[in-house]
Amino acid sequence: GQREQAAEAAASGARAAQARLDADRAAGLAGAALEENEAAQEEELMVLEAVLGEEGFEREEEAAPPAFRLTVAGERARGEPTAVQLRVTFVVEYPSHLPPRLEIVDGVAAEDAPLV
Repeated sequence: GQREQAAEAAASGARAAQARLDADRAAGLAGAALEENEAAQEEELMVLEAVLGEEGFEREEEAAPPAFRLTVAGERARGEPTAVQLRVTFVVEYPSHLPPRLEIVDGVAAEDAPLV
């Protein structure tokens, strides 16, 4: 069903990104990209904090690699308030090669997580 398709699409994307990283490492290109990633990650964290504020963004100061929580609030179809909290962890290969890791902390049933 949809869940399995979403999970397979995510896994396929991760395999392709890993293949690009492996090729760049073999060619000696990954080192410079990884150094640039650290600066890009810090800049992204500052932008997210400025845009989302304290209610939507919480940086995990002691986390290594860098991690943060995003809270997205809204309303369900019937007007009921709802919120989803995500934990995002950067990997050293982000953003040049691999995506950050994403974990649903709260607000989504476990069986629906692959659809998010």
